Amino acid sequence: MFHETVHIMLYVQDLEQEAAFFKSIGFLVSTKGHDGLDFYQMRTNAHSTCVFTLYARADVERVSPEVANNQPSVLFETEHLEALYAHIKEHSPYPVLEIMEQPFRHFAFASPSGEYYAVKEASKNCA
Repeated sequence: MFHETVHIMLYVQDLEQEAAFFKSIGFLVSTKGHDGLDFYQMRTNAHSTCVFTLYARADVERVSPEVANNQPSVLFETEHLEALYAHIKEHSPYPVLEIMEQPFRHFAFASPSGEYYAVKEASKNCA
């Protein structure tokens, strides 16, 4: 059986810069670890069962070149879309796209590696 915690691996250009960026917009970022490769683990909040693990793309290219260019499309949810949008816009020197209404209320923001992450308004009837 699968464990309830899910890890999503993100391959980034500059590990330190990326960790600092995500910490600045509110993620909980752990101290750097080493398990054959340097990494940072981060969560959206203390109770999250989803862990994002940041790895330097150059290290991944060295040990697993077949997956180094894989990048998931990540969609976060929030009950406070405008507040989170304002927070990220205030703390990010990278592009933050305007809030869109279709196909649902959402916006996207870029990280230091140039990857975009989407944030959608949580559905009121979602469990």
